[in-house]
Amino acid sequence: WVYSRAVTLYDRPSPQFRQVSVYETHDLLQRLSTQYTELRDLQNPTRTVLTELTPEGLPAFRTDRPGVVVSSTSWTQDEDFSILLAALEDYEEAKSAGSTSLPPLLCIITGKGPMKEHYRSLVLSKNWLNVKVVMPWLQPEDYPLLLGSADLGVSLHTSSSGLDLPMKIVDMFGCLLPVAAVHFPCLKELVRHQENGLVFKNSEELSYQLTTWFQDFPNNQEQNKKHLKLKEEINKFVKLGWHENWKLC
Repeated sequence: WVYSRAVTLYDRPSPQFRQVSVYETHDLLQRLSTQYTELRDLQNPTRTVLTELTPEGLPAFRTDRPGVVVSSTSWTQDEDFSILLAALEDYEEAKSAGSTSLPPLLCIITGKGPMKEHYRSLVLSKNWLNVKVVMPWLQPEDYPLLLGSADLGVSLHTSSSGLDLPMKIVDMFGCLLPVAAVHFPCLKELVRHQENGLVFKNSEELSYQLTTWFQDFPNNQEQNKKHLKLKEEINKFVKLGWHENWKLC
């Protein structure tokens, strides 16, 4: 008999998942806004909801831009998006109650699946003034650009086996996008709360994380320092790619 030591090799993001530039964000939103009006500036066709052109004609992020939350899903019962909708409802109520420290929020949820129209109808039933939800279907090359243009990712994946880790989080990490992820037993192998991401157990915890994350966005220096520390930890994960990981085994 020959005995060998088993070693776990974790997934790593593909090269297309990377940090993107404001030029790429501007181009992406300009293209998508022809189909999704929530991404368009209705008053100025040279601007998007996030970007504008400087006097020199160069793309730059708007100082009055909304916060952007992104998630992806196959719209099955494996992911309970009622958690996110309840947290968005809380955010809307806080903003509507006069919380001037919170920006408007844009939530983009990508993917196709059997539960999509159910959740779309729930969103359409809301009379939100400060929260917009967009459910686009993206070309494969545009998905990494969208992740790289967001401020916070949300994962509602729960493993039925309790053993598989969400590839969507790995992809978000590739774009240096911090993630708020719903808790399940082995999640700590990928997301460590307040170290490289956020972990929540219910809509109340996610609601708190959203309002804290976007407090005085984008000019909250204390929050920006915390976000930078998370990204530094995420970058360590990304730098240990498949090849480097294999050599350590």
